[in-house]
Amino acid sequence: MLTFPGQLLFIKVPLLIYVIMTNLITKTGQYRYTRGVLLVFFSIEAYGLYGLLVGVINSTPQPMYYFSLFNIWPIVYLFLIQYLDEEVKFIKFFKMLFWTHTFIVCYNLLFISSQILMFPFPDIYSNGSNFNFYLEEGTSRLNFENLNTLTFTLPILFFTYIGKFKIGISRILQLIIFILSAVLAIMSGRRSLMLTFLMLPIISLFIPSMVSKEVGKNIKKILIYIFIVLII
Repeated sequence: MLTFPGQLLFIKVPLLIYVIMTNLITKTGQYRYTRGVLLVFFSIEAYGLYGLLVGVINSTPQPMYYFSLFNIWPIVYLFLIQYLDEEVKFIKFFKMLFWTHTFIVCYNLLFISSQILMFPFPDIYSNGSNFNFYLEEGTSRLNFENLNTLTFTLPILFFTYIGKFKIGISRILQLIIFILSAVLAIMSGRRSLMLTFLMLPIISLFIPSMVSKEVGKNIKKILIYIFIVLII
């Protein structure tokens, strides 16, 4: 699902249907959600329906384009999160996110290196285009769809690291992957990924339960240094 977004649907769809049906059978009458989860769910659903309504009223081309993203997938995940009812399952889930994120980052960096240094490397995300990566006058751009996955996995892994949650993966390795992710964000030219990197330290300051006082002070110092550099 995460490594190949929008691809291999002939495999993903049957597996997803199987998981949902198994969930419905084994957890009938056992669904319990916190107010926070329900608030997020209904907010996303309302936003999606509002966008659809505005699109229809304004005769926007393909008004259903984002319907699955905001109205179908949230329902699917509302069922899937019921599997995460034990700590061991959460740890397995975070490990899966970490190794998926790691694969995408390492693969993309190797692909970029192959394009710059001109050595052969397989393009497993090929869409028939010869311009998946280009470098011109100090500007680079990577067009792989898997970068969208990093926009969502990066915040989770960031807060896992600074919150010192134990997921059975070395913190040194987590830090290395985070640094490589920053390199990829710059090399890919993906603005949403760069913005995510810039916003994460700022957002963390407003979640004191996730960040210790010492880490909070270090983040503030780094932000001050970055602000000074930008002014200069």
